Amino acid sequence: MRWLTFLVLALGLGACSQATSLDNQLSGMFSNGTGVAYDVRSVSSSTYDATCAYTAARSNEKVQIARNLLYRGLTHVKKDGYDFVVVQGPYSATLTHRQMQYGREMWRQDYPGLKYSLIGYKSGSGEKPAKAVSTDSLLAQLAPQVTDK
Repeated sequence: MRWLTFLVLALGLGACSQATSLDNQLSGMFSNGTGVAYDVRSVSSSTYDATCAYTAARSNEKVQIARNLLYRGLTHVKKDGYDFVVVQGPYSATLTHRQMQYGREMWRQDYPGLKYSLIGYKSGSGEKPAKAVSTDSLLAQLAPQVTDK
C-alpha cells in the first residue's frame, strides 16, 4: 500500500513539474519581452509535441511564430538522431496560465497558441511512411526564414 501511495504521489509531482515548466515559460513571455513561449517535449521514444503560446500583440505574426516553432521541434527531432519526420499541424491551441496561491487558483489567463506533432524515423530502422520528409532538408528550408532560434 505504501508503494502505491508513493507511486501516485510521484506521478502527480511529475505532472505538476511539467505544468509548472510551461507556466514559468508563459510568465517569461512578459519578462523577456518576446511575447512568445515555446516548449518541445518528447511524448514517446519517437514522437514530439512542439507547443507555443503568444500574446495578442503578436497574433499578426502567427505564420512566423509557426515557422519558429516547427524549426525548434525539428531541431529536437534531429538532435535525437531521427533522419526523417512526419509533421502534423500546426493546430490552434489555447494555453492557460494559472496563478496559484496556497493551492487555490487566484487568477488565470488564456493565450492563443499553436501545436505541432512530430514523429521521427531513423534511416536504418525499417520502413517509414510515404509522407515522411528528410529532417535535414526541412531544417535547411526553414533556417533562412526563422527569426527566433
